[in-house]
Amino acid sequence: MPRMLKQFCGILLIMLLAACSASVYSRMSAFRDTYGDGEYCAALDKFVDDKKVCDYDYKQLKDLNLLEKLYAGDVLFQYGLYSGADQVFSLADRDMKKERSIIGAIWKESAAAIINNNVNEYVAYGMDALFVSQYEIMNALAMGNPDLARIMVNRGYEKQQVAADTFRKLISSRKDKAYDSDEKLSPTERGAVSSYMHEINAEYDQVNKWAVFSDITSPELTYLSGLYFMIYGAGGNDHEDAVTYLKRASGMAIGNTHIQRDLSVATAMANGRGFRPTKTAWVIIESGFAPNLEERRLDLPSFLVSDKVQFLSIAIPVPKFNPDAGLNIIAKSGNKTEAAQLLADVDTMFVTEFKEYNINRILRAVTSMVTKASIQYMASEHGSDFGQLFAALYSVGATSADVRSWSSLPNRVRLIRIEKNNSGLINIIQDGTIIGTAETNANGNTLIYVRQPIRGHKIKPKIIEL
Repeated sequence: MPRMLKQFCGILLIMLLAACSASVYSRMSAFRDTYGDGEYCAALDKFVDDKKVCDYDYKQLKDLNLLEKLYAGDVLFQYGLYSGADQVFSLADRDMKKERSIIGAIWKESAAAIINNNVNEYVAYGMDALFVSQYEIMNALAMGNPDLARIMVNRGYEKQQVAADTFRKLISSRKDKAYDSDEKLSPTERGAVSSYMHEINAEYDQVNKWAVFSDITSPELTYLSGLYFMIYGAGGNDHEDAVTYLKRASGMAIGNTHIQRDLSVATAMANGRGFRPTKTAWVIIESGFAPNLEERRLDLPSFLVSDKVQFLSIAIPVPKFNPDAGLNIIAKSGNKTEAAQLLADVDTMFVTEFKEYNINRILRAVTSMVTKASIQYMASEHGSDFGQLFAALYSVGATSADVRSWSSLPNRVRLIRIEKNNSGLINIIQDGTIIGTAETNANGNTLIYVRQPIRGHKIKPKIIEL
């Protein structure tokens, strides 16, 4: 290959690496904007290139990457395409089991040190797997398959156990492991890195002040599991399981009287002195958007480091928190009114995981900087002027923070428990205005799922007769 052509191809490669992060972020932003308007399939078309997933032969869903599967499963569930949602979530479960979640994926540091982070396969957060289980339970119930829902409840419990265990191991390994990434740097370079770390810590000031959970857990998944055993339990151990799950959920959602009422009913059932509820509706409201990640980067020019290295680059992901769209919501059934109460603070779930894993993110960023500095040094010692320029451009172009996340998840989950009147009609009201109406079976129990990305927008309640 002619020399000029090689040079052109090299620069083109760098440009592609540099554009990757911006492309991923813009696609996620476009998805969220359209998703917020309730245009779920149109939103997915903006994220999954050249594929009409809602019109798919679902057998082809296996061709999607993991992050696309999570977005697709979410959309298919929201759109009421339950068979497709079931299949794509099963595929995502398989992929996540293989990846072992983000908190156990430290082995990817070496690859991320050389390659743009957004080129690597997405590795799910632990909470991603728990949300998949939540949607799988509701999806199975929406298909009228409580036996499948029971399987998903049990899998959800196993996932929470694995996530908590893996999280504890990460904390332990981080405390025990001695990192020596900066030993390859000169004193001048080490001083520059110290300056970087001061600025990085400033970027994470809000995150560092956040109160977090002691481990990875999901109040919504725990509550749904308890509700399942209370409604579908055959007695004996099932009712005891209902009490166990609801007691845990009550401990996570302090002061939630709706959960406390369910716990009282389940306890009476377990003691043989009560009966399962009748003519009752449970409204689960997922509102807002989970934090989206934005890239912050610093490029240190050569005169601050040495005459051999042209640039040192660090890129880190910084969470941007979104408004709570679920404030001031009530449900009304005839003359009865119940207010929504907090079930899960998803922002806290996210920060719990991000805050601990972020230590490894920063270390990986430093490792990446050192690796690319070495490339520039070798180019300076042994290469041509173009080689030095190529290495400098590579350092800047290939340095990228991983800004990917399942950002269509909510940032708050709330719960309403209300007894139904003889009409079965339940109005969902926010700020004094009816934003949606659920027409339920007046004589049975009903789970109503509401997705409210933007405050005040009209919603289409998903009605799941139990």
